[in-house]
Amino acid sequence: MPSFTSASLVNAATGQTVLAPYSICSLYGTGLLLNGAVTATSHNEMPVSLAGVTVLFGTIPAGLFYVSPGQINLLVPNSLTPGSYSITVIRDGLASQSVPVDLQGVAPGLFASPPGFAVALHADGRNVSESSPAVPGEVVVFYGTGLGRTDPDPADREIASWAGMIIHFADFQFLVDGVAIDAVRVQYAGVAPSSAGLYQVNVRLPDN
Repeated sequence: MPSFTSASLVNAATGQTVLAPYSICSLYGTGLLLNGAVTATSHNEMPVSLAGVTVLFGTIPAGLFYVSPGQINLLVPNSLTPGSYSITVIRDGLASQSVPVDLQGVAPGLFASPPGFAVALHADGRNVSESSPAVPGEVVVFYGTGLGRTDPDPADREIASWAGMIIHFADFQFLVDGVAIDAVRVQYAGVAPSSAGLYQVNVRLPDN
């Protein structure tokens, strides 16, 4: 039988249990799949079932990116509102116990690779790295999840084919060394086109 706990469903970017609708999450447990591993291939929306596995938030299925015996990567349904929900994993018709989980309106996190270093691209698409660092005043694109509602807002499992700014952009802050940079330097914060649950933030770094 699939088995997991509330503490084992985490934001894929932060590793924390603070979650929000349309965010990418990882669920860790045992018996989530009998053997092997399967990665989704989709063009319009994420599938609700992979290798006989389904994850439900209440009665609403999550989109699935990846399933294996010990881990499921999923997309929290975007139609959910902040509150408490029961999570159930169904594998080949066999249901796990229902586990409670709380959702917030936003649960922002930046992806990191290697650990501790934000995933970021130069404007020309090259990776920002130790050998190709960002420079003062440059526009850099960061990637994260859990930034909340956008306009337009994707459907539950939709792979966005467009750009959509977060609706609370006026309240958005981007911190460099713990200090919020001038808001005019944040050029975009919203869904990353051709993806599901992924957000991008385009920032012109401080000149100093």
